[in-house]
Amino acid sequence: MDSNHINKEFENLWNKSHPKKATEEKEAAWEKFNQEVFKEKKAHKTSYYKYAIAASLLILIGVTGLLPYLSHETSTSTPLLAETNIIKNPTTSLKLVYLPDSSQIELAAQAEISYAKDFKQNRKVHLKGEAFFNVTKDKAHPFQVDHKQTTTTVLGTSFRISSPIKNKTQVDLYEGSIQMNVEGSAKNWLIAPGESFIAEDDQVKIIAFNLFKEFKNAPLHELINYIETNYQYKVEFQSDKINKNITLKIKKRESLDHVIQVLAQVYNLDYHIDHQQKRITFQS
Repeated sequence: MDSNHINKEFENLWNKSHPKKATEEKEAAWEKFNQEVFKEKKAHKTSYYKYAIAASLLILIGVTGLLPYLSHETSTSTPLLAETNIIKNPTTSLKLVYLPDSSQIELAAQAEISYAKDFKQNRKVHLKGEAFFNVTKDKAHPFQVDHKQTTTTVLGTSFRISSPIKNKTQVDLYEGSIQMNVEGSAKNWLIAPGESFIAEDDQVKIIAFNLFKEFKNAPLHELINYIETNYQYKVEFQSDKINKNITLKIKKRESLDHVIQVLAQVYNLDYHIDHQQKRITFQS
């Protein structure tokens, strides 16, 4: 039953109970009675609206308060980029770097490499500058080096990447085999030991180079100078043998340990290599 119907019923009852009152008096009395009866109901209605508004504010505040949590949830669900290791060589000498798969890198002065922390599963290196790589074999995980516009892919080998001038990349292969790719080209180049891959601007060429360094009856100090220049280790040799001549043929990127072993055998000497101080000492 709505409020208008109830109001009408009260009015009829009032008229029956006050038949002799003048019309003006009846209307005034009815108005007073009506206000008194329905005052409480109207008050309740006003309170209802107040509660409704308060509830709306609480809901709004509650939703607003949740926004930081919703935002946080959204941000944490965004996938993170793989963490990266960055190694720089700010010095003027070579820096020897061992990668997690035991591959070795000789970083030239001012060179830089970066690689993902899951390197054993993702053997990809980004190179800035010049470096020599001696890569551990792993057929299941090819080794890749990105340098400027080129990508070198290997299974296990040793090679040097250099950048003699801007917009030029040169890769010299000493052992194994590599596949070369150039950004913007679908062609692959397979390089053999003793070959240099050169990419300059939009031009690519492959040239041969000598894999070996020969000393033909040369003064011993020439070999010592070669070791100090290419491996950047200081060599201390006995003065009574320094002027003797030597005939020797070694790979240009032969390991330092092997070169020193050969030299010690030729002259029947003992030796000590201090890798921290980068010093080699020969003695009888």
